[in-house]
Amino acid sequence: MRETKKDIEVTAFDLGQYQGDWPPANAKDFLAWFSAKIEAEVPPDYQDTVEILIDVPEYDKDPRIKISYFRPETDAETAHQLQQEQYGKERKKHQELGMLAKLKTKYEGQP
Repeated sequence: MRETKKDIEVTAFDLGQYQGDWPPANAKDFLAWFSAKIEAEVPPDYQDTVEILIDVPEYDKDPRIKISYFRPETDAETAHQLQQEQYGKERKKHQELGMLAKLKTKYEGQP
């Protein structure tokens, strides 16, 4: 069982240059655009965790801006993740026991 909660990355903005709202080229306006975008899209408690990625993927050459922030996972998310981990362990055990049974059947009684 996990001792601490994980940080969850939340994407607040992810858009290509030709898909809409793109910052102006002027540096002052560029910074103001980012500030306004962060204030509008990111809850105040998480604004100090904001990360900005400006990327030009090779496959399409369309520059992208991604603004994301990090928050602790909620109790419900933690419970869901633990449930998924437990399910995965049980499924793996079931598969391994099935394989063991097949191997025992195959090799029992052979010299």
